[in-house]
Amino acid sequence: MNSRIIKENKAIKFFVIVPVYKTEKYIQECIDSVLNQTYQNFKLILVDDGSPDNSGNICEQYAVMDSRIIVIHQKNMGSIAARQAAIKFIKGLIDFDDTFIVFLDSDDSLKEKALEKIYQSIQKYDCDMVIYGMERVLKGEVIVPYDSQNGYSGLIEDKNVLYNLVFNNCEFNSLCRKAISALLISDMDYRDYYHLSYGEDLLQSITYYKNSKNVYILNESLYNYTFNPDSLTNTISEKNFEVDFTIRKMVYEFLQKENIFTPNDWKRYRSYCVVLLVERIKIILQLQIDKTKKYSYFEEIYNSDYFQNYIRGQEYERKRLGKKALVYFLFKKKLYLLIIIVYKFYKNISKRHEKSN
Repeated sequence: MNSRIIKENKAIKFFVIVPVYKTEKYIQECIDSVLNQTYQNFKLILVDDGSPDNSGNICEQYAVMDSRIIVIHQKNMGSIAARQAAIKFIKGLIDFDDTFIVFLDSDDSLKEKALEKIYQSIQKYDCDMVIYGMERVLKGEVIVPYDSQNGYSGLIEDKNVLYNLVFNNCEFNSLCRKAISALLISDMDYRDYYHLSYGEDLLQSITYYKNSKNVYILNESLYNYTFNPDSLTNTISEKNFEVDFTIRKMVYEFLQKENIFTPNDWKRYRSYCVVLLVERIKIILQLQIDKTKKYSYFEEIYNSDYFQNYIRGQEYERKRLGKKALVYFLFKKKLYLLIIIVYKFYKNISKRHEKSN
């Protein structure tokens, strides 16, 4: 245990929520990173989401040793359900004033002073959300450092500024970069979205952004995102790939309802949506499946309500696409074979470039 303990001027309590599923190799480091925080006013809620390995037992062993640890066991329903189970538990415990929730994945860890620095930000800016940076790590070594030089920093009270920032950069999607006041929690029923494997963090963030009065962007990495080859988010295969624009459509409709964006804001946002669409096409191109199957995925995107009613034919900032502009042009023309040929061409050039270096 770290000997340096922070004394609190204001009784801010943190609830750290950790969905746990098949991470027995990582869960001890995850739990230890919370117990070793310099700021000690917290409860750690571990939600065993029907994990078939030894993860649940490890959680119980820690709970016996430390009364601040609470373990919830449930059948496997996914990370949204696990987080909502923890939030439901918190709702029955406390008055939400001066209570903040921190989200942590069970194969990741918090940096030693994470809660301390979040606490200091809340004290200084009286904010109801703190968003901070993360670094990608592998076996304890940082493989992708946080880019603080290009990161935004400061207090945001204008929703136009906030929405332009967080909805135009997927780096802000993760709940694990957010500490939120418990007052931001809504009674929204997420059961219809339990099946989602991608985009669930952004889905839950929408409500938190809407309910927030001011958000502080702490331009510093407080979180270690572990590159786990077995993690769903790091695996691309035909089995787990689904063309699903449910969340993107929800964001679009949310922004329309908020009615804050200017025409230029919308152009900027649509260009971002096009970039994401092209990235989805790139994922399809990487799948080890035949051309016919790839064509069917392209058709599914093209005929989706999201593309037809929100993206197709709308104005966007073409300069933001760069090389992706060609792929998008071919996609709009439904020239799927040419997309595959262009992808192979660039891939071969890239390989030759790597060999020459």
